[in-house]
Amino acid sequence: MYVFALAMCAVRLSGVMMAPWNFDECGNKNFMAQSMKCFSPEYSKILCSYNLPSNTTTHNASYRLMFYFEDATSISECTEQKEVVTATGRTQIQWLVREVYYFTLFFFLLQSKVKGSSWNSLHCDSMFADQRFELNGLQWLNVTPTGQQGWLSLHWQSLQSSPLDVEYQLEYWTNGSTQSQRLLKTTQNSAEVECQFLDVPYNFHVRARPMPTKMFSGSWGRWSPLAQAMPALVTGNVSIRCFTRDLQQVTCEWTCSNRDLLSNTTFVLSYWSRSMNATCVDVENLSSEDLVMYRCEFGSPAAENISVALRAENWRGWYSVSHRPFFLHQVGELQLQTSHRPWTLYWNTVKRNTGENE
Repeated sequence: MYVFALAMCAVRLSGVMMAPWNFDECGNKNFMAQSMKCFSPEYSKILCSYNLPSNTTTHNASYRLMFYFEDATSISECTEQKEVVTATGRTQIQWLVREVYYFTLFFFLLQSKVKGSSWNSLHCDSMFADQRFELNGLQWLNVTPTGQQGWLSLHWQSLQSSPLDVEYQLEYWTNGSTQSQRLLKTTQNSAEVECQFLDVPYNFHVRARPMPTKMFSGSWGRWSPLAQAMPALVTGNVSIRCFTRDLQQVTCEWTCSNRDLLSNTTFVLSYWSRSMNATCVDVENLSSEDLVMYRCEFGSPAAENISVALRAENWRGWYSVSHRPFFLHQVGELQLQTSHRPWTLYWNTVKRNTGENE
């Protein structure tokens, strides 16, 4: 197979076969791997970025990206290059290689030089053209109705922390309606992203995909799995509280004032943070003649921002409430009450060993 890049991003150095560079002579790979990244945002492109050292600028040094495809006839230099400043203030150089075939082995070499000197090899590596970096989709997409007709809250998290600022594209539609799009930007690459929709119709579908910002256009990642949600079909006053006594085990208890809602009702308690996304098992029924109450416990790492969502489902449909995240090392007890009105939160503080409240 012969593979060629576009003329705008490839300068053939010779018309004869040239061997790839020696990988043992490409600088400190352990160090450079933190600054040099290449990934394939889609099958036909490879995008590389390099963060300059803090004391280096392009005014006193030049950089170039050399690349070589297996079975190609020459080594090429990528000339589709630009310089940007990241959200952290670092200077970054980016290169884009186009028209890459599936499952093609891609070798790349980063070189630099100062005026009056020759090119110095900084870093080299190889990858398959279909091998994706961090931005190959979303780890999970959680659609949580808030219990109020027409409101919907979305939560998701990227696969890994990315060295780039990320923009998310949301695509949502309903049965029989025209597909529409919405953009959401975030610089918290490894943190949870949340988005709320107003006036959600009866049957709602949504998916999302990431794209690094300040990059060449069209470098979108894969779409997430399709998520579906329906606004609440039943009503009732649900009160849920979550608390911890040892900063490791979380206990959530909830009650409902509408006994008709509780008839043949199944409860599902979901929780998520940066490092987890799970459903609480072994829900306990603590109800009595005077009080309808349920409880569920789950373990969680300390000092993480945790979100909890409760879903009650029966033959009439389902009802769901969720409360804002809280830090285990800050809050000992957090209680939420909702009745299709603004939420009210109550909490008890955790006492230090000195007897003072945190």
